[in-house]
Amino acid sequence: YVSQPTRSLVWLLKLKELPFEFIKVEPPKGDTKAPEYTAKFPTQLIPAVQDDDFCVSDSSAVMIYLCEKHRWSDWYPMDDLRRKARVHEYLGNHNDQTRAMTRKVFFPALKQTILERKALEGEDIAKQTMSEIGERFQNCFLKRSDYIAGDSPTIADLLAYCELAQVPQALGYHYENLPELESWLESMSQLPHHDDVHKSLFKLGNMMGELTHG
Repeated sequence: YVSQPTRSLVWLLKLKELPFEFIKVEPPKGDTKAPEYTAKFPTQLIPAVQDDDFCVSDSSAVMIYLCEKHRWSDWYPMDDLRRKARVHEYLGNHNDQTRAMTRKVFFPALKQTILERKALEGEDIAKQTMSEIGERFQNCFLKRSDYIAGDSPTIADLLAYCELAQVPQALGYHYENLPELESWLESMSQLPHHDDVHKSLFKLGNMMGELTHG
């Protein structure tokens, strides 16, 4: 699962042991713009879920839908107004802020090494950007509690982790002097199914390392 939002959704499904059929879709090849895909998912986004005759896309929307449907209050505190507000507070920041890790750090490195077969360049700038994104996340969401919405992880943490952990996992860069973030990353990495969900990322990281260092 190379897509960060897809990893977060699959992780939730595995944590809750809900059977599902995974259908591989590749946006770079135009799969999400195909007429049959667009007919079901006009936003042309992944991940997307078809549940009987109901189709919905976008990781946050899908995760909330599944949590509400199956009453997974441990991952989406639907009956706790304040914790739910914290989840949505993060979700409102996710695409513009935390997802910048993919846009500004991970994808440029992936493009250089895997797609263009070039040596990795601009590492200092990438590390600085990574640090800035990590610091903002820590200061905004981890100063009040161990997890984004309290003392246990929610769908917000799954989404955030798949963005923030991918650079250390695949590129070997590390956060420095961000103790709350580092503690949170370690706690999240101990959740069940972590390694299974991230195995494609680990494999990709090995490939990027081999191309970068020869």
